[in-house]
Amino acid sequence: MILQPILIVGMALAIFICPRWGPRGPVNFKQMTLKQYVYPIFSSILGTLNMIILCCGLTRIELSTCMMLHGGLSIFSTIFSIIFLKRHVYFHQWAGIFLTMLSLLIVGFSGVHNDTDTRHTPKDRAFGIILVLCALVLQGGELVWDEYMLKVKKLPIMFVVAMEGVWGLFIVIFIMWPLGFILPGRDPSPTGGSFENPIDTFLMAFHSSALFFLIIAGIVTVLIYNTFGMIITCTMSSMHRTIFEAL
Repeated sequence: MILQPILIVGMALAIFICPRWGPRGPVNFKQMTLKQYVYPIFSSILGTLNMIILCCGLTRIELSTCMMLHGGLSIFSTIFSIIFLKRHVYFHQWAGIFLTMLSLLIVGFSGVHNDTDTRHTPKDRAFGIILVLCALVLQGGELVWDEYMLKVKKLPIMFVVAMEGVWGLFIVIFIMWPLGFILPGRDPSPTGGSFENPIDTFLMAFHSSALFFLIIAGIVTVLIYNTFGMIITCTMSSMHRTIFEAL
């Protein structure tokens, strides 16, 4: 679960950048309304749930299978765009969606019947694939909600990045970490074993220079990645962003 804090800290750093710079100009926090501060909460919730379910799925399938399934993100973002943004989809786009669905069936079938994976049974792998697809549904909803905030509600790009990170921090610190500490698992803790012990995670990070460097690099990379992702969503669409996400 260390991946989620890296993602949200990277996004939360945008709160120091948006008062000075943004694709639409600097953000004046005093001019933002309460509703505008609240809108990104939904994206933060979807992003957190998406990451948790995705990590659970990854414990049951190969990483290569997960990455190929990620191409299905365009299907869910398109469906949500039609439902919530009333976007018109042309015939050639439907043809692309159909081919993507066909490829998902092939990838899923090969992932379930992967004889080289001796750690999991076919049922475990099938369940892992279902979890990954559920995570993609949440991620598709998150991307479409981002487009709604940027294009319909006209929220500044860097403001959305920053607030999704800030709300994500609250969710992880006050909900996910306590829950991970209480749930039984293999991490050493005073309870006899936790699913995730954040104190142990911090100790490992600060006692390993290589791991600490990777975390810092990950935070900076996430900030840049999500900033340009939001720019693509704003100037083009969430459907275009999913194509880049799958690369």
